This record gives sequence, C-alpha cells and structure tokens, in this order.
Amino acid sequence: VNTHSDSPIIELSYKFNGESVKYNVQIIGLKSNLGKGYIYYFICPKTRKRCTKLYGVGKYFYHRSAFKNCMYEIQTFSKRNRNTMKGLDCVFKADKCQKQIDQPYFKKYYDGLTTKKYQKLWKVIHEASLVPREQVMAALLS
Repeated sequence: VNTHSDSPIIELSYKFNGESVKYNVQIIGLKSNLGKGYIYYFICPKTRKRCTKLYGVGKYFYHRSAFKNCMYEIQTFSKRNRNTMKGLDCVFKADKCQKQIDQPYFKKYYDGLTTKKYQKLWKVIHEASLVPREQVMAALLS
C-alpha cells in the first residue's frame, strides 16, 4: 500500500489456480464527514467506480457491478430449502455456542458473577431449547 504518493495505490500480488496475478488498484482518500481524517476508497479497475469493497470472482477483484448474474450461495437454494435453513438456524447457533462454552479456558464466572459473554451464549442455547422438537423434525424432513 502506498498512500503517500500523488496517486495512491494498492499492489495486489497473489496466485490463482497456480497462476501468478499482479496488478495495482488505485485508491482515493476523501475527508471524513466527521472532519477527522480520511476515508479511503478503491477505484475498481474494470468499472472505475468508487467502492469500499472489492469482490473476488474468478481471477480478479472488482466492484460488484462488474459481475453479471452473480448470486450469494443462499440465493441458489429453493425457497423451501431457505425456510428449512431458517428453521434449523437456531439449533446450529446453539450448537456453536455450546462448543464455545466447552472450550478449555472459557470463563463462565469472574469475581463470583457470570460473564456477559457466557450470559449471551446461554441465552442463545436457552432460546433454541424452547423451539419444539416437532418443528425441528418437520424442518429436517421437509
């Protein structure tokens, strides 16, 4: 990254499918609306649009409008599958929270009180336990 020159750039250098890729992406710094510092934006090499995120689809990173007919993975699922995933989402989150609590150095208590982290995780687990088992089974079988 070089932000001190007249035309600041980011040099991207990586391998894609064993092929070396190297190119520069121009960046521009605009004053923050809060009056403190600058906010840096990428200038897309393909569309020349100003953006804060570049998306990698294929070999290069471009602004999202450079890619036609791209979708998020969830958009490729049928509506029925999306509803099933929503139904099971609380169960998966609860499982993830339980694994986090079961880690060896996780602190449930500090100075005799439960930690905020533990309270948040326990709340997710408790809410998942309130979901009727029939609803979970129906989501799995649909």
